[in-house]
Amino acid sequence: MYQPDHVQTQPRSSDDRILQDAVAIVSATGLATLSVRALAERNGVNPSLISYRFGSKRGLVSALSEYVDGDLKEVWSRRLNDLPAEPLDSTALVGLTMGILVDNAVAYRDLMRAAWALRIDALRDAPQATCSSAVSAHGTAFWERVLALSGLTTDLAEGLAGTLESLGHTLLIHQPKSDLTAWCSDVVSLQFALLTEEPAFRSAESVWRARYAPNGDGQTVETQEAPTRAKIIETAKSIIQTDGYRELTHREIAKRSGVSLSSTTHHFSSLDEIMISAYWSIYADATSAAQAIQTSEHPKSMEEYIDRVLPALNVMAQSGGLGHIVFEEILLLSAQKPELRQIGLSLFASMGQTTHLLIRPLRGNGQFERLDAHLFRHALRGAAMHNAFAQDADMNQALRVFLKATFANR
Repeated sequence: MYQPDHVQTQPRSSDDRILQDAVAIVSATGLATLSVRALAERNGVNPSLISYRFGSKRGLVSALSEYVDGDLKEVWSRRLNDLPAEPLDSTALVGLTMGILVDNAVAYRDLMRAAWALRIDALRDAPQATCSSAVSAHGTAFWERVLALSGLTTDLAEGLAGTLESLGHTLLIHQPKSDLTAWCSDVVSLQFALLTEEPAFRSAESVWRARYAPNGDGQTVETQEAPTRAKIIETAKSIIQTDGYRELTHREIAKRSGVSLSSTTHHFSSLDEIMISAYWSIYADATSAAQAIQTSEHPKSMEEYIDRVLPALNVMAQSGGLGHIVFEEILLLSAQKPELRQIGLSLFASMGQTTHLLIRPLRGNGQFERLDAHLFRHALRGAAMHNAFAQDADMNQALRVFLKATFANR
C-alpha cells in the first residue's frame, strides 16, 4: 500500500518563499485575491520589491504556475520512485490510489487547490493552457507506470489521471472523513474492477454513497420564481457566465437588471444565495440541453454514445456560455468557503444523477450501476479540466479509448 511521506517541498530561494505564500493565498481565496500588495503584506516587504521581481499580475500568475508545476513534478517524481517493482493486483491498486487521493487532500491541500485554480484560469485564458497541460503530464507519467505494473495498457493513463484528479477534488472540498473516503474508495474500486475484470470491493454502507447515488428519474423540479427575483437570477447568470462569479455584486446586478439595489437584498438574504440560485438555473439549462441531444441522437450502446453523442454534448457545452468553467468556479469556491461545501458536494451528486439519466437507457452486456454514472462523469470532467476535451484531438481520442476500455463489459 502507498505510504504518504508528507514531505512538503521546501522554498529554494526568496522568490520561492514569496510564491509559497502565493500558493497559500490562492488555495484559501482564489486567484482573484492574489495581488502584489497582499504578498508584500505577508512578507513584510515593500510592494515595489514584489513588482520588481514579478512585474504585472499576469507575470505573478505565470511565475506561480511555474512554481506549482515544479512542486507537482517533485511530488509525482517521488511517488514514481517509491513504486514497488512487483506487479500490482486490484487490492493493491485501490490501496495505492486511495492513499494518494487522501495524501493530496491532507499533506498537499494548498498545492492541489492552487493547481485547481490555475487550471480554471487556463480555461478562461487560452495562452495559459500550456501550463495546465504541463501540470497534468506529471500525474499521467505516474499512472502509466502503475498501469504497466498491473498488466494494463498504458494508453489508458491520460484518462485515468484525469478521472482520479476529478474524484480527488471531492476530498479537497470536504476534509477526508470515513464516510466520504468510503464512497471514493467504492468509485476507485469500481474503476479498477472494470479494467481488470475482477470483482469490485465495496466498503460498508455510507451516508455519502446514499447522497451521491442517482435515484429516481433525475428530473429537476421546477419552481415558478417571482418576476423580480427571476430577473435578478437571470442577470446573475449572465454575469457569472461572461465575467466569472468574482464580478458578481449587488450593485452590478442592480445596474444590469434595471431593478433597485434594495430589491437584490429584499429577495435574497445574501450574495451567496443569488449565486447559488443562478448556478442551479445554469445547471438546469445544461441538463435540459443534454437531454434534448440524447433524445435526438437515440444512441443504442455505450460505444455509440461515446462516438456520436459525447462530441455533440461537448459542442453544446462550449457554445452554452462557458458553462463548464462556471461549474468549476463554483466547485472551487465551495472548497474555499466552508458554508458552501454542501453546494459543491450537491453539484457532484447532481452531475452523477444527470449522467445516470443519460446512460441508463443504453443497451450493453450488463446493467449500469449507480456508481457507473459518477465514474463516467469524473472521466469527462477530468478531460475537460485538462482543456482538451474539445480542443485537443489526441486527448479526445484518449478519452474515448479510456471510456470504452472502462465500460467494455457493461
